[in-house]
Amino acid sequence: MHLSLPFKYTERKSLVAFLLLFNTFSWYYLIRMIIGKMGYVFGNSEYNFLWFSFSFSIIISIIFGSFLSTKTRFLRIWILFGVLTSLISTVLTFSSPIISLFIICLLGVSLGIGLPSCFSYFTKVIPIERRGRMSGTVFFIVLLIMPFFRICISFLDKVLSAIFVALWRMCLLLVLLLLGKEKIEWTSKESVSFLFVLRNRTFYLYFISWLMLTSIESFGAIFVEASTNDFLIYIKVMEPTFAGISALITGIFSDRIGRKRIIIFSFTSLGISFAVLGLIPYVWSLWILHSIITGIALGSLWTFFVIVLWGDMATDGSEKFYALGEIPFFLSRIFSLIFTPYLALIPQSNAFSLAAFFLFIAVIPLLYAPETLPEKKIREIELRLYVEKAKKIKERYVK
Repeated sequence: MHLSLPFKYTERKSLVAFLLLFNTFSWYYLIRMIIGKMGYVFGNSEYNFLWFSFSFSIIISIIFGSFLSTKTRFLRIWILFGVLTSLISTVLTFSSPIISLFIICLLGVSLGIGLPSCFSYFTKVIPIERRGRMSGTVFFIVLLIMPFFRICISFLDKVLSAIFVALWRMCLLLVLLLLGKEKIEWTSKESVSFLFVLRNRTFYLYFISWLMLTSIESFGAIFVEASTNDFLIYIKVMEPTFAGISALITGIFSDRIGRKRIIIFSFTSLGISFAVLGLIPYVWSLWILHSIITGIALGSLWTFFVIVLWGDMATDGSEKFYALGEIPFFLSRIFSLIFTPYLALIPQSNAFSLAAFFLFIAVIPLLYAPETLPEKKIREIELRLYVEKAKKIKERYVK
């Protein structure tokens, strides 16, 4: 089947890359909502173990998926697999913990196994000077519609919720029809090993900072969730809104001035915010300001570390770069489950001071990391903007 579209093939591929990311991220958050509705069915320890298994299965499947073929047919199979596992999750309400564990691991595998190929396709078809704005737009729209999806899921029972999630994933199959009959393969010319990626100086400098950020962010969320103050939980809801706006704006700017400066600024502002809360933890206006700063910083950092950076630095074999680069995003959930009992013993003000300290430490590798957007591209963009500005001034005076 071939779907004819009224725009160029290159534009069609860009649209497909955008919708692949958008549907995949939103599907991931919908799965989390489905698992979240199981909270009262199982005990606390069983429930935490299910979350642990979900994150762990994603990490293992991401690594395995980086070895699989990157072809359009594989993406279709991956999406069908996701539809089927979403439908299978309808039995979670009526199943034993063992069966639930199997299904949740299946959901994790159905997400993680295709992520390296999905990101690899994005890197292949989107020019490096457009990846920031594209990634920021994806996060902006996902964070914008998630409250509406959350409302829909809350009104549905577990079976209907699972069907809704399956149908949402199925919509992506229609997107792949945009590829037409042409067979697109974007497999790397050379096989790249994980050892090669780990030896990449740019990769491990950014990876260390990313790992520290995800750990600190998950630990900070523990203290808010453990708080009995409804005000703290309420202002935490503000963060996704500012994160979405920040992702969009910083994504656009990163395609002009580069990624590194924005990343360092985000880390620094987040560290200062935590430091202030550590010194003055009982002023509610500072909590509001902290929530705004956190949302703005995380929006930009998610955009770069989840989607942009690993593709920028991968001259070949982007699947392996993405496989390793995505691990901290899911590993942070495992950390939070393991260390929650111990972190509860730390006073809140001390915890925020420690978070600020480690955030400032995380900036150090970034100072030695190179910019991932080529200097040539930055100069070309500056020249184009200068020419456009000169033309506007000329037209103004000619008139």
